[in-house]
Amino acid sequence: ELAEYINEEVKNIGQNSRGVKTKLTSTGKDYFGFVRETKCPSVIVEGVFIDSNIDMQIAHTIDDQKKFGIAYAKGILKKLGIEYVNQTVSQNNSSSDQTLFAVSIGAWANKSTADAKVEELKKKGYTNAYLSPR
Repeated sequence: ELAEYINEEVKNIGQNSRGVKTKLTSTGKDYFGFVRETKCPSVIVEGVFIDSNIDMQIAHTIDDQKKFGIAYAKGILKKLGIEYVNQTVSQNNSSSDQTLFAVSIGAWANKSTADAKVEELKKKGYTNAYLSPR
């Protein structure tokens, strides 16, 4: 299902797709250890095959590569049931900038420890630090 969602989003950006494929061992397990041994839904994506000049143009620029990244993210979010929200990311790091950057720095079983980490970050100048529920 995860692979199908990602594949759908890649096709939505106008890319051709060779489809979703599964390779199994003779015992019926996934052939790829990365997929087989991971404890969460996982897939291997191959954005482009660079075997011709035409293929090389598909992801030649940073903007083209970002389109693939966004397509992958949209597919993952869809699998998780989370709505994709398009946000403009600012390169300006001034304190008047209201753009939020989400950075997960850890998870704690004890709320007071998590609260202390947020306060530590705020003292270091990360004024938008907050505690996110899991």
